Amino acid sequence: MSPTSKTKIKNIDHLGIVAGLIDEIGIVEIINSRLGIDPREKISAGIIVKAILINGLGFVSRPLYLFSQFFEDKGIEILLGEEVEIEHINIEITPEERKKRADLNLEGYKWKEEIVTYGGIKQIWLIVESQKRRDSDLEKLEKKLNKEKDKFDKLLKELKKEDFETPEQARYKLRGINKSLKMFAIKEIQIIEVTSKDNKTIYKMEAVGYEKIKEIEILRKEAGRFILATNLVDENKLEPEEIITNYKNQQSCERGFRFLKDPLFFADSFFVENPERIETMLFLMSLCLLVYNLGQRELRNSLKRAKIGIKNQLGKLTLTPTLRWVFQCFQGIHILILNGVHQIVNLTEERNFILNNLPSSCQKYYLLS
Repeated sequence: MSPTSKTKIKNIDHLGIVAGLIDEIGIVEIINSRLGIDPREKISAGIIVKAILINGLGFVSRPLYLFSQFFEDKGIEILLGEEVEIEHINIEITPEERKKRADLNLEGYKWKEEIVTYGGIKQIWLIVESQKRRDSDLEKLEKKLNKEKDKFDKLLKELKKEDFETPEQARYKLRGINKSLKMFAIKEIQIIEVTSKDNKTIYKMEAVGYEKIKEIEILRKEAGRFILATNLVDENKLEPEEIITNYKNQQSCERGFRFLKDPLFFADSFFVENPERIETMLFLMSLCLLVYNLGQRELRNSLKRAKIGIKNQLGKLTLTPTLRWVFQCFQGIHILILNGVHQIVNLTEERNFILNNLPSSCQKYYLLS
């Protein structure tokens, strides 16, 4: 047997940092203490959660229904333990499960599917009309219309009463009023020159107001309509029902959750239909946020204490790098397995410096010797 036949290369990239932060917090132990350990299970619930968090903070285009595929080229025995095999974490959310539509509740939705190329990327655009949203939008539109009508009537009345020193001043005032109105407008009829009580020449504007019928009709037609776009095409193509359901299940994120919106974060697309699953996903997302923010804070505090920064995206030293950037810096680190011996490849001096400013629990995943 040739030496190369005993050689394997697996990726670890920044995942050792993620695994180390999870260890530092003690998430596995906390989960296991709450749920207990079933001796019949090959791996504990805590390890499963750790695997999901590593997947979630992997920042690659692998949604959760490709969960086990995410680990196919990873050093799973280093990240999760020597006893863990890829088959043990094969808890995929299958395409068949995603296609169950018995409870999708898409009544009141209409859509038209279009394939477009936008920004050089082939995409599917779903032009959707929701009857429920249409009713809500029309109700809001009527309220805005009535509110602006009151404002419009008041402005028109004031305009007719106002005295102007010049015709230009009157027209300038009219332009300002029309700019402030969206669904109404005032049209000049004529400007009349009159003499005031103190024998000064002043000008009055005669004007009429009207609804912008075309603009209002466009707003009424747009009510309840929106576009959903996805670049999952061809073999990964999503059915329109799946796209709409995914949209309906989205949860808004606070600004502090901005990294969750990263297109490479695992929550980019998840398909859950019942409240229990939504709660589970939000719990896992919150754990990811916890790991991310604690890791970022620990790194920044360590750099400030050392008064030495690391290079940012522009090549300038910074004491406040984002953990997202650090993750990118660790791309291309591999585990070389030669005759059963594990070695880390591409651990540069700069990467070593970053590791030294992270908890020791992160360092152990890269210092195997």
